[in-house]
Amino acid sequence: MAFSQIALKALQDVLGAENVADDEIVCQSYSRVNWLPSGFLQRERLGTNMRPACVVMPGSTEEVQAIIKIANRYRFPFIPRGSGYTFQAFPAGAGYVVIDPKRMDRIIQLDGKNMCAVVEPYVCFAELQTEAMKVGLTCPTPLAGAQVSVLANYSWHGAYGNSWISGVGAHNLLAYEIVLPDGEIMRSGAPSLDKEEWFWNDGPGPDLRGLLRGGQFGHAGGLGMVTKISCRLLPWAGPTVFPTHGVSVEKRAPLPQDKFRWYMVRFPFDYPEEEEKELVQSAELFYEMGKAEIAVVATHLAQQFLYTYSSESKKDLFDNID
Repeated sequence: MAFSQIALKALQDVLGAENVADDEIVCQSYSRVNWLPSGFLQRERLGTNMRPACVVMPGSTEEVQAIIKIANRYRFPFIPRGSGYTFQAFPAGAGYVVIDPKRMDRIIQLDGKNMCAVVEPYVCFAELQTEAMKVGLTCPTPLAGAQVSVLANYSWHGAYGNSWISGVGAHNLLAYEIVLPDGEIMRSGAPSLDKEEWFWNDGPGPDLRGLLRGGQFGHAGGLGMVTKISCRLLPWAGPTVFPTHGVSVEKRAPLPQDKFRWYMVRFPFDYPEEEEKELVQSAELFYEMGKAEIAVVATHLAQQFLYTYSSESKKDLFDNID
C-alpha cells in the first residue's frame, strides 16, 4: 500500500505536525547523498523517484516505536537515517518514509570509571570526543570524519584508523537498543536486564551484536532502527581542551609535540604487481608497533584517503581527485 493521508495524520498525531514533513522541497533534500558533490541527487532509477514521501523526526525510542507500528498498520516502507553519509540511508523506491533522528542527539551517559559512553543516533564523534577528552578519554574516529554519527558508524561496521589500542570497530560497540521491524524493543547485553547498566556487552544478558552486522557491513537499518548504543572509550594522553587558532577552513588544532607525532611511511614499491609486497611489509610494521605499544592510529591508506587527509574542504577534495 502506498503512503496515505491517513498514515500522515497518524504520524502527526504521535509526533506533532512540526516533526512530520511531506513538503516536496524538504523531501527532495533527503534524496541527496551528503558526501557526493554538491547538487548530486538520487536520480530516477528504473522509473522510480528516490524522493521520500514523508520525513519524520522522532525524539525518543518510544516515538520510533510508534512510527514503526504505524508503518506496519498502514503498510508503508520506512528507512532509518543517521547523518546521511551512506547510500543505504535513502529510499529504495516510491512511498518511503525516512526516519530522521536529529532530535535524538543526547550523550545520555559518560562513564569515566568504566570507560564507556551511552549515546543517541545524532551524537557525532566531535561531540563525544569533546566530552570524553575532558575526563581523559577518547574514542576512535572514522576516516569519514568527526561529523558522522557515532551510533551509525559503530553499529554499521566501525571503519576508522586502527591501532593496537583501539582494535577494530566490533570492539567498540558494547550494548545497544533497537526497535525491530514489528515495533518491539530489543536490548543487547547488560541493558536487557537493567536499563541503567550499559557498560557490558557479553553479559549478563545476550550478546546480540552480530545481529547488527550480519556480513561485513550489516543490515544498515533493514532489521530495525538502533536508538541507543554504549561504546568503549580509551585513555587519552593529550590536552582536555584543544588549543585552536584560525577560522574554518583554516582552523588549526595542533597536538602537543612531546606526546604525538605524525608519520607517513612509504615502502619502495612503484608498480601495481608489487602491491602485495607493500601490504605484507605494512602488516609486519604494524605488528612491531603493536609489540612496542606505540601509535594511537596505524593504518594502510588507499590513495583516495590520502586525498581526503590533504584536502581542506569538500571542493578542495573533488578538485584534487579530478
